[in-house]
Amino acid sequence: MAAGGPGGKTLALGGMRFAAALLGLVLAACGPVRRAGEWHPAPEPRARPSLDVGRRVRPAEATLACVDSPLVTSWERRMRSRRELADDRKETMARGARYLPQLRQLVVDAGLPPGLALLPAVESGFEPRARGKFGELGLWQLRPATARRFGLVVDAERDDRADPAQETRAAARYLGYLHRRYRDWPLALAAYNAGEGRIDRALARQPHATFWELSASGHLPRKSRDYVPRFLALVRLDERVRACAPRPATEQLRVAAAAPPSPRPLPVVREMRAPRTIDPQA
Repeated sequence: MAAGGPGGKTLALGGMRFAAALLGLVLAACGPVRRAGEWHPAPEPRARPSLDVGRRVRPAEATLACVDSPLVTSWERRMRSRRELADDRKETMARGARYLPQLRQLVVDAGLPPGLALLPAVESGFEPRARGKFGELGLWQLRPATARRFGLVVDAERDDRADPAQETRAAARYLGYLHRRYRDWPLALAAYNAGEGRIDRALARQPHATFWELSASGHLPRKSRDYVPRFLALVRLDERVRACAPRPATEQLRVAAAAPPSPRPLPVVREMRAPRTIDPQA
């Protein structure tokens, strides 16, 4: 039978209806048909299970301000009660006022606690031209070798340490490296002050010790034993620091059960404190 006959027309019409029905099913499966120029709100994303359930979030600054030690408390009281110390702190912070906003931003950009921006207060008194007896220079008092190690140019014609922003970036890289190596801010700060070699030798004599334990045993230089709690007390006194967040009850019990006679830094109890070998440029 020829396709042009009545039977052919019936078959063609039936085929068209079947194709239209099939197309409708496909479009329905793909979603509603949208007309040109018509706006449709995007569907709300499905809620994902939180990975932070039960995890207490602390302000970044509390990493330093909430380190708990009688030595820090003692320095804090001295800075409040002794007029000469209080006046010196006031003058130093007044000098630092012009630098602190940018220093804090650079420190935060490096992923570090903003309280570290106060370190030049004890390093140089916020004097950008301050010099040390071992070649240190600038707000952060980096030695030439350390400055070069963390990306600065220091030679007869150019010294990047004289630029507060460049030296801050290098100091932040150094502090980040020290914290990754020693896994503890008091130890990292002691290494910044006394050098990694001093801290490594002290830990070789007393493996896995905290800064406070090394300090109590006399394995650290007296200058470093004062440097760390003095700086942490300064961070506590900074007007930007708020009250420390309370610990979960389970963490308090664990710390109380594990605490040795000597004071330990808060808020984390660490099982391993030996230094690691880390690429400083990482």
